[in-house]
Amino acid sequence: MKSFLALALSAVLLGLPAHAQDHSPEAVAAAILTGFTRADATMILPHLNAYNAESMSPEVFEEHPFETIFDDPRAHAAMAWDGMILPARFDYLNTAFVPFAIETETGFASLSSGEPGRLIVVFLDLDSPEDTTWGWEDFGYMDRERYLGFLEERQ
Repeated sequence: MKSFLALALSAVLLGLPAHAQDHSPEAVAAAILTGFTRADATMILPHLNAYNAESMSPEVFEEHPFETIFDDPRAHAAMAWDGMILPARFDYLNTAFVPFAIETETGFASLSSGEPGRLIVVFLDLDSPEDTTWGWEDFGYMDRERYLGFLEERQ
């Protein structure tokens, strides 16, 4: 039974990223954040980049449960997401940055709060220059000036 579950999960992981190919980075970020608001790993898995999909394989799940990603301050901000994001900004490589919250002195706040602090951002990337599927890399912190310094459109 255990090997059947691993095989089924592998098939799902291999087949799902193709469904996100035509989605904007904002749509992929929203799907990931929605998965966090529901603490539902199955909603997040289809949107992983290649590295994370490999490192979160069924074999890894057996040793390190995926749910541990929900136990992080940035994940707590994602779990409290109110639905507001800023437009994606792009670097010169294959990365998109989508802010969804603000880091404050006491934790985090919604983008709409107007609180000072660094942005909490969904980092998405493309696995290769030919890839058209935005994949979740991680959450991170970013100064507002740095975010505004990135490109508004991908080149």
